[in-house]
Amino acid sequence: MLLYAVAVALSSHGSMTVTDPLALLRARLPSAVGAWTAIEATERYDPQTIFSYIDGHAEVYLAYGMQACLARRYRPPAGDAAIVLDVFLMNSSEDAYGVFTHDRGGDPIALGQEALVRPNWLSFWKGRFYVSVYAEDEAEGAQEAVVGLGRAVAGAITEEGLRPALLQRLPREGLDPSSIRYFHDRQLLLYHVPGLRGGPLAIDGRRPTMLARFHRDGARALLLVAEHEGPDAARAAEIAARGDGGFAATRIRVLDSLLAVVLETDTDGLARRLLDEIVSRQTESEGSR
Repeated sequence: MLLYAVAVALSSHGSMTVTDPLALLRARLPSAVGAWTAIEATERYDPQTIFSYIDGHAEVYLAYGMQACLARRYRPPAGDAAIVLDVFLMNSSEDAYGVFTHDRGGDPIALGQEALVRPNWLSFWKGRFYVSVYAEDEAEGAQEAVVGLGRAVAGAITEEGLRPALLQRLPREGLDPSSIRYFHDRQLLLYHVPGLRGGPLAIDGRRPTMLARFHRDGARALLLVAEHEGPDAARAAEIAARGDGGFAATRIRVLDSLLAVVLETDTDGLARRLLDEIVSRQTESEGSR
């Protein structure tokens, strides 16, 4: 449940409007971090205007149901290089998690619900928010300011989010956490697995899907797990994958509305074990209800 208090204010036309989460968060953002000061107005973008701010990457945020974005720049006492803060409000915490998984480069850091840091850039998700903080150059103290600003924003977000339930279906042994990708958009699937272009596994943009890589005993595998509208839809996807897609039956499993496909593997043995473990996890989940 969201921990935000619901605030009500009068609009300029005298009608009642509910203050949105981004407006509440904007009031909590720090005016300065280290030697960097927010000297420009905080900009706000919606799904129609986001293209004027982000050129060539806005589609990713829209694919995860972006509702709005806040952008604020912090500048040092001397020089033009800024630290840029972008805060995206998504449709759900699962979507915020999904945006976070789109680019998982960097090292984990205890911040938000998960965070990654690399030179002069930090990203994390928390609640329905995805946050990116980056420095435009490698000025002295920039890295510390980036992390400090990220920590301040994470503290200003009072809600906690839920990870996608589909994550619990993945086997644990040999799972590479940095490889996990969550999405429900056809183009994102094709972005992460270009070889599927035009194939039957190109999903419709509504069904939750996960990709993950596994490493066991010197063997590797890439696993796709996708929810479908029902058992019939999952079975139809299996038939298409085996026919038009050319995937061997040993690499596909259907569990009710769930379709699991080992897209790449060094050995059929590893593929079989991963699919068996998905069945086992499903059985254990049903038994615990």
